[in-house]
Amino acid sequence: ASDGTRSGDNLSKCGDGSVTAKGRRAAKRRTVKCHALKRWYDEYESNPYPTKEEKAELMMTTRLTENQINSWFKSERKRRRVEIKQKKRLPAAAVSKLKKWYDEHEAHPYPSTEEQRAELALTTKLTENQINSRFKHERQRRKVEIKQKKRLPAAAVSKLKKWYDEHESDPYLTKEEHEKLLMTTGLTGEQIYKWFAHERERRKKAAGEEITPNDRLPIAAVSELKKWYDKHETYSYPLIQAEERAKLVMTTGLTETQVYQWLMRERRARQKDAEKRAAK
Repeated sequence: ASDGTRSGDNLSKCGDGSVTAKGRRAAKRRTVKCHALKRWYDEYESNPYPTKEEKAELMMTTRLTENQINSWFKSERKRRRVEIKQKKRLPAAAVSKLKKWYDEHEAHPYPSTEEQRAELALTTKLTENQINSRFKHERQRRKVEIKQKKRLPAAAVSKLKKWYDEHESDPYLTKEEHEKLLMTTGLTGEQIYKWFAHERERRKKAAGEEITPNDRLPIAAVSELKKWYDKHETYSYPLIQAEERAKLVMTTGLTETQVYQWLMRERRARQKDAEKRAAK
């Protein structure tokens, strides 16, 4: 019995040894195949995509199937891309210093003077190109952040669209409707005004209609301005008394700049009409 046990142990050891030897031989074959594929990759690194003929040749030399070769090249391309990205990655300490500089000069985040560039290069140990590239990336990233913050909440936009669709024939808010939307959407008056102005312009463009500056103003406000202009057509806007300007701003719900711009446009339009009539 004892002899049988010993012989069984020896067999298992021999079996283990033979498997290990097989494993070593298989690993060696894999290494040889990998070397052949890597040599090809290094030679054609600028375009590491073998043609059908090149694949057939690689299949002959490596004794691999086409699927195995495709899989190896896919993995190798991915691995090398990751390596390149890691090499391009700047040291964390350098990035931290650049961010600190950016925050201190956020109003004008451009290291424009030679002293600033030299100081950054010295403290970060980066090249000028690396510093410029990093600042460009940071400016773009922060612009995207600002745009995302300015975006209106989806729920508020949904309510504004619903109102617009229900009043599409006359999409201009009255004071009561404006106040109601202020309450229901949680937006500011300026946000609502801008959204409606952009939406009217967008829909007119989609319909192929002509867009005029007055399209950006509420109809009620334009009507009030026209009434005032008809009564005071001989006036020059800069000579309007402060009380009258304040009254127009109150009755139209527009800013003083909007009122001024509308009156200037209206004056030019009426002058052109008068010139045309006189020419006839």
